Amino acid sequence: MPVAAVQRRVVPEDLRQVISPRDLPALRALHQLRPVLAQYHWGVSGSAGFELASGVEALHAMSDLDLILRTPEPLDRNAARALLAKFDTAPCAVDLQLQTPFGAVALREWAGGSRRVLLKTSSGAHLVPDPWQAVA
Repeated sequence: MPVAAVQRRVVPEDLRQVISPRDLPALRALHQLRPVLAQYHWGVSGSAGFELASGVEALHAMSDLDLILRTPEPLDRNAARALLAKFDTAPCAVDLQLQTPFGAVALREWAGGSRRVLLKTSSGAHLVPDPWQAVA
């Protein structure tokens, strides 16, 4: 798409308070999780983000909810586990990506017990012990 065709730019954080009239599990999950995420810098991505930003119906009854959480400072693994436990009560699967200064890691993976996690960066994916440390 040519840059001249872009009419507006919407970032995931702009979608936190957008309310959809549709009744789908992903949108109910978003409603349920807003208070849980209130203390964080977060936003909506994936098909829910696309639908909330564009108004084009992209969600269906089996859609998951994709979220991002900006984490410039480390989120300890116990806090990640507590957050994940709340997400697991949602009416659909919730996939949250932790955005660190060095890339993104899945909350579910960071909350797990593995010593190393998959950090997705602009230079590729790396197994790292700490996603808040620069990849060597």
